[in-house]
Amino acid sequence: ADTDAFSKKLKELLAKQIRKLDKSEKEDFFLQKLTDIHLNSQLNNEITLNGNYLLVVFLGVIAFLILLVTTINYASFLFVKSLDRLKEIGLRRILGSSKRDVTMSLFCEYLLYTFNIFLLSFCLVNYLSTVHNDFLGLPVNFFTNSLIDNPIPWTLATLVLFSIFSLSLLYPVNVLTSSDPMNNIKGKVLGLKGHYLRKSILVVQMAIFGGFLYFSVQVIEQIHYTKDRNLGFDLSRKLII
Repeated sequence: ADTDAFSKKLKELLAKQIRKLDKSEKEDFFLQKLTDIHLNSQLNNEITLNGNYLLVVFLGVIAFLILLVTTINYASFLFVKSLDRLKEIGLRRILGSSKRDVTMSLFCEYLLYTFNIFLLSFCLVNYLSTVHNDFLGLPVNFFTNSLIDNPIPWTLATLVLFSIFSLSLLYPVNVLTSSDPMNNIKGKVLGLKGHYLRKSILVVQMAIFGGFLYFSVQVIEQIHYTKDRNLGFDLSRKLII
């Protein structure tokens, strides 16, 4: 159906009815998509208070930055944890294992760790949403019902997160298997010299933390200003009739 033509006819019909009622107020009628009402509609006399699209985007950016920092921390944790296995990796390389075999072995091992972490996280979220739903302000069995009612978004979100964390494994695995096997046997820890990727990751991480810290200070200052500003009257002596 042609929505523009229908909207034009609707306006003409309603204009005739308004003239018959001798109404002097100017009123406008238009069609609106149901999908645009929740976030993009800010009209007067809405049925309920709608959301804000810009706020959703802002929170999405914050969530992405938190996810990015978490991914960097996870990759750094695996790298530091694997430094204890430098001699093992060097010995396997000297005994004939190819770089590809060592890389696949480490990657599959870290991938199994990541899968176990995701499984534990799902169990923990399900437990909290079921047992402590009153404290969290959630309906009973919120997480389970959400998985049943919306399987596709949850599946896509899980696959995206699992893929991101899996890609983060490439960094520690590549650094560990690219080092000289003899240096690994001697227990020499890899330095920062020449590892520009590691330096870049560190700079990005510190920049995100600095941004979060700056905005947190700004929010705290705004809250204090709102609480402590002079209203021009004594709120404790106000009488409501």
